[in-house]
Amino acid sequence: MGRKIRSINRNNIVIVCEGTDTEFNYLTDLAAYVNLNYPGRFADIRIVPTAQELVVATNRNKNRKKLKGSGGNAYYVQEEENETDYEKYRKQPTRYVREAELFLKDGSYGEAWAVYDHDNFPDHKNAASHAKEVKVNIAYSSVSFEEWILAHFERNAYAFDKSVCKQNKKDIMCGSGLHPNDCHGQRCVGGRLREQSFIPDYGKTMGGLFRRLFVRHKVAVLNAAWLRALHKNENFWECNPFTNVDNLVARLLGYNQEYSWIPGGGVFDFERTSLNLSGKKIKNVGDNATVLEYEIYDYLMNRISGANTGVIEPGDSFEFQVPENGVYVGVIGRDGVKMSCI
Repeated sequence: MGRKIRSINRNNIVIVCEGTDTEFNYLTDLAAYVNLNYPGRFADIRIVPTAQELVVATNRNKNRKKLKGSGGNAYYVQEEENETDYEKYRKQPTRYVREAELFLKDGSYGEAWAVYDHDNFPDHKNAASHAKEVKVNIAYSSVSFEEWILAHFERNAYAFDKSVCKQNKKDIMCGSGLHPNDCHGQRCVGGRLREQSFIPDYGKTMGGLFRRLFVRHKVAVLNAAWLRALHKNENFWECNPFTNVDNLVARLLGYNQEYSWIPGGGVFDFERTSLNLSGKKIKNVGDNATVLEYEIYDYLMNRISGANTGVIEPGDSFEFQVPENGVYVGVIGRDGVKMSCI
């Protein structure tokens, strides 16, 4: 029997996560914030799996093993029509992309995301390729979703080994000094969050994380762009650290500006010319005149000033007027905002 096709509601979104811990709680609170403050932006925001859906899926997988593969072809919620397709897509993280795709195929959702970490999964390349083919968006973090949380507080290029250190499958709360094997944030991101007192009581199942972080979410967007600038020519699944969760957050909150980072200033393409950004000064080092708009931001990425530069001819320079609390400058073009520290 063929898959039942429903009428597609283009104004809804489904987000398939690895599980029901940090990212599920964060995204659930974010969805509640969007529904409360921007009613009607989405007809529905569904986050999979709920705790109950995870229990059902876990038990079903146990039965499948006992029955040697004959216990159904389901993921968390969606189900394959045959064993062949299930075997084709069941590896992690491809299974999350595939489940998101099935929501698109049956017409129940018009937009789909898969949210997952590195976790030493075996099938990253295939997951990325399949997502592109079927138009499923990926929100990926390495080494873990905690990289997105850490980005709210600092730009950290250190390659952590794991989200949290565990003993007997239990978080030993690195950074709190409660365990003799405390790594003090040298191996795990959770330890860094606690050791630096960014979130002293951080835990993977803690609630209210989105609300706690929201005042700093624009900083996280900028720092996530900085992380990606470290790995320009690499496949995202091979990068550590990395996060592009900001893309999903921006989608839900309705941001339409794309930020990219110019590490330490330097030369970058802008419109039909090239610019060299150094501190408070920008110079047209290309072949064509340009006019640019710029904004100055404080440390929380609040806009505090901005202006239009007027025409800058090739070889000419312009010096930004920076208020005392100015920390970042953003050069605004048709392809997004180029950011740097002042």
